[in-house]
Amino acid sequence: MVAPFVSLLAKPAAALPTGSECPDNYNTEFVHAETHNFDVYICGDNFPHVYVGRAKNGNGEITIPLAQTSNRNTYVALNEDYPNIYRYVLTPHQLTVTKNGKTIVRERARWRTR
Repeated sequence: MVAPFVSLLAKPAAALPTGSECPDNYNTEFVHAETHNFDVYICGDNFPHVYVGRAKNGNGEITIPLAQTSNRNTYVALNEDYPNIYRYVLTPHQLTVTKNGKTIVRERARWRTR
């Protein structure tokens, strides 16, 4: 089950139309971040709505609604896959993924521009 979208957003960051990185219904890219193992995209329409994470080795991809944004530079998404809860937090410097409160991924992130 995917957590519902809760908008706590201020003004959106400058957004760019994209090719295939974002889902069709949210085809504006607000952020593209790269870590050692992942490419992450924050996508939406007028505001950021979804987190798209792709493993660089081709072993997985996830698209889930953003749960909250505490400010323009922090994006949080929750994937409630009972009995597990995964939390994805992207900042300009780091991607952190937790499973049931335990950190399972922490990688330095670099935000890319087009």
